[in-house]
Amino acid sequence: MQENQELQQVNVLSVLVSADRKELGKLFGVGLYITDSDTVEQVKAKCGRYIARYKEYIANLNAVLEISDDNLKSEMRKAKAYRYIQNLEPDDREALKELIGQ
Repeated sequence: MQENQELQQVNVLSVLVSADRKELGKLFGVGLYITDSDTVEQVKAKCGRYIARYKEYIANLNAVLEISDDNLKSEMRKAKAYRYIQNLEPDDREALKELIGQ
C-alpha cells in the first residue's frame, strides 16, 4: 500500500514538473499549469487555489443533486423557453407576447 502511494506521488510529481500541458490536463484537469520560474510556495499556492475551485465545483454539483426532480425539470424547461425567446427576431418576440397576452 505504501509503495503504491509513493509510486503515485512520483508519477504526480513528474507530471507536475514536466510543464507538459497535455499531461497536466489529463492528470489534474484543465487549469493547473506550473512554470519553470514558479517557486515551491507558488506551486503550493496554485494547488491550493485549484483545490478551492474544485471544492466549489463539487458543492455546486451537490446542490444540483439536491434539487427535486420536478423543480429541476421545470427550471430546465423555463431556461430552454427563455433562450428560444431571446433568439427570436424582435417582431416574432412581440407576436409571441401578444399571443400569450402580455
